[in-house]
Amino acid sequence: LTPRMTCANCSASVATLRCSRCRSVHYCSRSCQKTHWKSHKRSCRAPPAPLTEVCTDPRRGRHLKSTAPISAGTIVLKETALVPPVLHDDSGGAESGRCAYCFSMRPSPASIPFCSKACLAKAEDYECEAAASRQLLPNKVTPTIKLAARVLRRIHPAALSSPHPFNTLVSNLDGMSSSLKSTLSEMAALTLRYYLLTTASSSLPSPPTLADAVAVLARINQNGYTIADSELQPLGIGIFLEAATSVNHSCSPNAVSSFLFAPGQPPRIQVRAISPLRAGQELCNSYIDV
Repeated sequence: LTPRMTCANCSASVATLRCSRCRSVHYCSRSCQKTHWKSHKRSCRAPPAPLTEVCTDPRRGRHLKSTAPISAGTIVLKETALVPPVLHDDSGGAESGRCAYCFSMRPSPASIPFCSKACLAKAEDYECEAAASRQLLPNKVTPTIKLAARVLRRIHPAALSSPHPFNTLVSNLDGMSSSLKSTLSEMAALTLRYYLLTTASSSLPSPPTLADAVAVLARINQNGYTIADSELQPLGIGIFLEAATSVNHSCSPNAVSSFLFAPGQPPRIQVRAISPLRAGQELCNSYIDV
């Protein structure tokens, strides 16, 4: 949901105008903007020019290019996941000892897989997801299946064929082996059962099909990020649209991806330059975690 902005001058709850220079202060009318300028002008600053831009060409496809020289160590991209990432061990067991929402370390011992009541409140689907996992035993609901169901809930089934950014991700279904397609179909069947158990029936005017679930799983298979800690230990899985669609990979990378963890917030991805870049140079990530 788009956060509701309030007027910086009169605090009206609907403020559709904003300062054309800094783009960070909102107003309900031009009159309020004019009145507020006396105080706002002291702090109003134009945002810095972006260091990168997304380009497209027939050979590289969609890619990220520097717009100015970039020094090594500069962060060029930060992004929040499309849906809350899934912790590999989110059952409350002692395997990870991490919060199932923000991936921070949990207090020990803990009766729930969260580091705080705030994270439990933000993980609004936790109870129904846990109940669905128990109901589907002995079938194992894997992190990938949980992530696929969260994506299906975020992208309304009726819009699965619409131009949502997730649907622009490469699936490579046509080039998959028959054995992999068979595995995805089996996972898709369980994904649909799990999805239906975790989604209110009133919000299902058109439930997703098996083909819809296969397409989501295929895109996760090709574009999902393994979220790792600072020692490259895998913690979970997530979908980061901008990183997946604009940062290509190379055997000679000039950038590296890592993850940011903060209490009360889902993990975020950041891409950092690891060598100096000249203006107009493409940013390329490593094929492996480094």
